[in-house]
Amino acid sequence: MQLHKIQLNNKVLQLPNFIPSISSIKTNYHPIDYLKLLVTLEYPAYLISAYDVCYSFNSHLNEFNSLLDISNKHNQIIFLDSGNYEYFWNLPFNPWTDSIYYKKLENLKIDFAFSFDGSGIDNSYNSDIICNRILEQEAFSGNSIVIPIIKVSASKLEGIVIDIVKKIDPVILAIPERVLGNGIMERCTTLKKIRNNLNSLGKYYPIHLLGTGNPRSILLYILAGADSFDGLEWCQTFIESKTGLLYHFHQADIFMDCSNSEINYATNIFINNLKYLNNFISNIRKNIEQQTFNILLHDYFEEAFITNLNKVLERNA
Repeated sequence: MQLHKIQLNNKVLQLPNFIPSISSIKTNYHPIDYLKLLVTLEYPAYLISAYDVCYSFNSHLNEFNSLLDISNKHNQIIFLDSGNYEYFWNLPFNPWTDSIYYKKLENLKIDFAFSFDGSGIDNSYNSDIICNRILEQEAFSGNSIVIPIIKVSASKLEGIVIDIVKKIDPVILAIPERVLGNGIMERCTTLKKIRNNLNSLGKYYPIHLLGTGNPRSILLYILAGADSFDGLEWCQTFIESKTGLLYHFHQADIFMDCSNSEINYATNIFINNLKYLNNFISNIRKNIEQQTFNILLHDYFEEAFITNLNKVLERNA
């Protein structure tokens, strides 16, 4: 658990960080509407799907390109996901292959691009296969940094992560949250082992967790060694600011006034969530810097749980 920065020409990615995801899947509005909001608010970073760039944003191409230009002028950091999440839920409507992804990647001015991965866990993958894919993708990535996604079962993660880091020395690496294990304790344990192994190499390698947008999970995973997160919860739920708990959209006006006539009900919630998450991450960084992170944990969790989790993590130190 530490503060870290990744320099990208005139941009800086500060870690820990949360990157709001934009997707056409399991959301209520068109991806262009979410992109417009994130650009308007100048949120520090966001993630778009290459699949959506091909098949959703394509109907708003001029506006999409204009918004990316504005983002880059504002030094917003843009992540590009390989699109296999959207492809899986759209089967069998549109083709999606690594070559289609690379062609789209070649023409986009983005900062980070996740490696092309399959839709499920694939234990046939080894470090050589993953590294070869990264090197192949880097030929199309221009100035963007390719982030390897390591999507194997928890039992294989530790070994493959270390092998990949030794072979290609990545700026940052990514692991889907769901492959870390079942419950939060098991996931934190797996993550802690990976972090300890990485730290033994003598250089800090940030870990990005894919699909983690729950504030309480983010806190625990930072304690266990993760640095960066993306998720859709910011546009799928209402985040209650005092507890960090997630509620259904229709429950938002239990906690806040959503009657602003200038913007609709949902946009009120999106703005609330993004403001909360930005302040939440800033507060986490401050507490890490001041070495008061464990005090921050007590704002969200019971003492018994924190004690038990710390014992589990210490056993894997």
